[in-house]
Amino acid sequence: SSVWATSGSGQDDMADATQSTEQEGGGGAEETEGQVVEYDQWAEPLASNSLGMFDGTKFYLRSFAVWYRWKPWQFQQSYNIFSADKPETGRVNNVYFEQTMGRMTLWFELSDRLAELSQDEITVDMSSWEIVVSPSREGKPGKRGAKKLPEISGELYKDIRRKYSWWQIFEDGESEFPGRWLFISLAKLQHTPWKRVWFEGFGNMHHKSVFGWTPQTLPYQQLRLFKSEEENLAEVPMGEPQDADKSMSTGVLPEKLCTGMDDDEETMKQIAILIHLDEETLELATGIVPLEEIFAADIEANRMDVYLRYDGLGILSGQFVGRVVPELSAWEIVNVRRKLPKDSNIKCPAFYNQALRITLTKAPDHQVLWEHAFSDSQMPQCEPPRERESWADRVQRALVLSPAAPMCAATKTERARKLVKKIDTWQDPVTNKAFILMHLEAQLGEMFWRYRVEPTGFFSLKVGESMVEVRAIADAEFRVCLGKLGGKCVPDNTSWEMASEKDSPDEEKEHPTLKIGLTKAPESKDTWEEVFTRMEAWELTEKMHQSLADDPPKSLANGALKVVEVNEPTETE
Repeated sequence: SSVWATSGSGQDDMADATQSTEQEGGGGAEETEGQVVEYDQWAEPLASNSLGMFDGTKFYLRSFAVWYRWKPWQFQQSYNIFSADKPETGRVNNVYFEQTMGRMTLWFELSDRLAELSQDEITVDMSSWEIVVSPSREGKPGKRGAKKLPEISGELYKDIRRKYSWWQIFEDGESEFPGRWLFISLAKLQHTPWKRVWFEGFGNMHHKSVFGWTPQTLPYQQLRLFKSEEENLAEVPMGEPQDADKSMSTGVLPEKLCTGMDDDEETMKQIAILIHLDEETLELATGIVPLEEIFAADIEANRMDVYLRYDGLGILSGQFVGRVVPELSAWEIVNVRRKLPKDSNIKCPAFYNQALRITLTKAPDHQVLWEHAFSDSQMPQCEPPRERESWADRVQRALVLSPAAPMCAATKTERARKLVKKIDTWQDPVTNKAFILMHLEAQLGEMFWRYRVEPTGFFSLKVGESMVEVRAIADAEFRVCLGKLGGKCVPDNTSWEMASEKDSPDEEKEHPTLKIGLTKAPESKDTWEEVFTRMEAWELTEKMHQSLADDPPKSLANGALKVVEVNEPTETE
């Protein structure tokens, strides 16, 4: 059930409502500055809804409802059309479905002969655009049956992330839906509502071929090499993914992701908090996990905490001026015109950025103008907003990184990790230096030539006392390689260069390499046991928490995990 109910007259709501236009896949709507949409609400405290859960004291915002974009005046005129066009729940071919902006969940009853199947006799295969459910009578895990279940198999309306999708079989004899049910949870690739579950008609983009009419267009056989691994069907084991806290960690700093906060948009009944987001850092984060899984907010009657959901790093925490009704809170991702800081270097006369908007409903005895939401709040020292480079330059770089899907953040993240094929390390005891040689993908040199991108400007290097990170600069900086050092170094004395090498003297073809030279710190001049060890994002997050516990700085970026951005590498023959 929904916590929202529309009022009887659309004219009153229209005066306060802000019109919005849907941006497919963009995760937001453009809105005018300084307006809050006020909803008439009825409220018996709810245990849960499509936004989150309420335990009687605290409301946990965890998901984004598919209907949040639409304002009350649109509800009055187009509610029935909208519900049919982008339903939150429904049923098609005996498959029940529910969706949020980030997930589509399917329920299919295993009745008649299917009720006799054990868990090992059902196989679920997924790709980024298709699912196939097959029964198998042999009872061998992973063995696909001769037939598939047509009701729950087919091409999907939009792409998903197989890595974060899962399935399970549930049995229930007491609820209003007794029996055995196949439950499939699909993580959407884009933060957007689906019109339906299955793709209908002809012309699925995943079936298309490519014809190379220009030198910039890759032949189809070569383009296939750059496609995501999730393009192909693969078996998904039963059960929810293990170690979700680790696999969904982004390793992103809150002060890099957020660029400021506004808390002065209000009416007599509601007040909104806008947390402004840096688009490039947000794209880096959404390339790792779905947008719906990045944020979390815990709201009580007198305070609120917003943080990175699986990283556990705080974004905003504060005490309200008055009291609110926690279970009537809502949130959304919007595109808003920014009130620029006085020291901003942005030249654009109308600068828009994405923001996380949290709308709070004031308690009945606190429905006065507060002026600001917080009487006291804490937030990291956010970096100022920045303008992005030209669209043409961004697309060129994105094509170098991911020719098959230059606009897909998830594919670019996967491609960036694959650029490094091998890592060699050695140490020089005479000069007290350590060296890291990264052997890059052989096709990368051709991509530089094909899309006319300077190789030395394609990578960025960040060095800390005990960490090294290499990123590929496309339309955002995507993580190529992250690792810890065997000792401490002097970041300011780091050098790096790009060159070409052969795997063996007999080979004719060369591949690009990236050589990093590190100067050991005075206390780490002894021989390191391991010069460089690759790290995952969750390991970086753990290091952040450890640094905060040892010596809590105001900013992680300028505190214990300080890194130095090294200038562009030199290019050698």
